[in-house]
Amino acid sequence: MKYISILLSGSMLFFACGDSQTNETTTDIVSGGQSVMASAESVTGGPEIVFETEMFNFGKVKQGEEINHVFKFKNTGDQPLVVEAKGSCGCTVPEVPVDPIAPGAIGELGVKVNTSNKRGQTSVTVYVSSNAKSGKKNLKIVGEVLTEE
Repeated sequence: MKYISILLSGSMLFFACGDSQTNETTTDIVSGGQSVMASAESVTGGPEIVFETEMFNFGKVKQGEEINHVFKFKNTGDQPLVVEAKGSCGCTVPEVPVDPIAPGAIGELGVKVNTSNKRGQTSVTVYVSSNAKSGKKNLKIVGEVLTEE
């Protein structure tokens, strides 16, 4: 009887691990002739990135000033998050965390924008890719660059 209980528990565990859903599931586990309710969350939920804000308005600056901004984000998933980023032009330089962001931890993505070749209403984009379930994100930096006339 004990052998059958172990075999049943092992096969339930095997099939439960193959489930890639992130929903919480309840499974009956038979142990020593008694039924015990156990709650298990899927281990394949993965990382998830949530930004505090996805747009920054720097207002008005003089041409040639450097814009510096930090976008804060959180890994709301259950596995480490790895982040990469690329600017929409050579004037936009993102700085991503080197180490993976642990589940529940806060990360920062710094961005520098050189306004030397910009004027008037300006918008640049930072393309963020990661191993998050939600896929890619686009961060915007907008404002007005004033020229001396």
